[in-house]
Amino acid sequence: MKWGMEQKDGINTFQDKISKDLVVDDSKTFDFILPQKSIDSVLQIILDVDFFSYPNIFEPDSYNNKNYTDACGYRIEYYLKVSYHGKIKELIWVDILESSDEKALALRKAIKKIIEIIQNTKEYQALPEARGAYL
Repeated sequence: MKWGMEQKDGINTFQDKISKDLVVDDSKTFDFILPQKSIDSVLQIILDVDFFSYPNIFEPDSYNNKNYTDACGYRIEYYLKVSYHGKIKELIWVDILESSDEKALALRKAIKKIIEIIQNTKEYQALPEARGAYL
């Protein structure tokens, strides 16, 4: 899974790695094993949102082919790759506006929960802090 500005944050549970956007210090990759309890929670969120029913490139109907950016002036990009019972599903979503589309709302909420689970682990909290911010 990758998220954020230019997808600089990400976790790869296939290779036990995590990338963290350190802003001024760019993105750095670290060894990282997501605890099994967290993996189980993430999987339940994925199943609850019916992730496997989404198209590989998700573009909610409410976009109407407009080229919007979020309030900060940049796009929030997501990439998810999930393996479950031998099935692999990839999804790309450039969340360019606060869509009211039901599937967009559900996916955004699910992604935020997953990121929160990752960021709340003691393993993630032990990573270096980001210096600076995006304007």
